[in-house]
Amino acid sequence: MTLVLKDIRPAVINDALKESLDELRGFRHVFRSHYGFELSELKVMNLLKIFEEKIFGEVQQALGSFVKFLERLTST
Repeated sequence: MTLVLKDIRPAVINDALKESLDELRGFRHVFRSHYGFELSELKVMNLLKIFEEKIFGEVQQALGSFVKFLERLTST
């Protein structure tokens, strides 16, 4: 989703957003893979704060830009 496919589509998300999302994906992997371990409340709260303050808005903006690209394709 970070790759520009020349003459096909722009990147959907940038590298910085990918890195932010990778941190969340890493947490999800640990959470789903390691049954019986205790979650760190601090880690969960920090990830939630980062998601609320930064990642959510960036995802909305990136997807909004991609939707506009798709709309331009359908109008030509």
